[in-house]
Amino acid sequence: MIAVYNKATRLQSMSSTVGEIVSMQSNDAYRVHELFRWGVFPYCVVIVLIAVFVLLVLETGWMPAVIGISVELAIYVPLQVFIGKYMTTKRRDIARITDRRVRAMNEILGAMKLVKLYNWEKSFTDRVRSLV
Repeated sequence: MIAVYNKATRLQSMSSTVGEIVSMQSNDAYRVHELFRWGVFPYCVVIVLIAVFVLLVLETGWMPAVIGISVELAIYVPLQVFIGKYMTTKRRDIARITDRRVRAMNEILGAMKLVKLYNWEKSFTDRVRSLV
């Protein structure tokens, strides 16, 4: 959490808006949460893979167990890599859209008196909805 705070203070000294800083802090906090949630997963996978291999050897013998584990790894590892890359690109797209919406809402909220004075609610609503 100290790293998130240090990043926020660096961003405040740069020309970042409050919305961008809040969005970045939210993303950083989510990433820290995901680290604690899924950080143990690689170790668990190794333990489970060894246990499955031992059980396969006990039930079927060495050669079928090696072939079975090899086929499973040959299919699922590339599939996981593909899904991971796909999710990364989608996450980046969502972050870009969120940043545009935060900037637009920050601009609208900063000039709310002018928006109300000139009755621009409809045009700004359409502008925000078009950012989706």
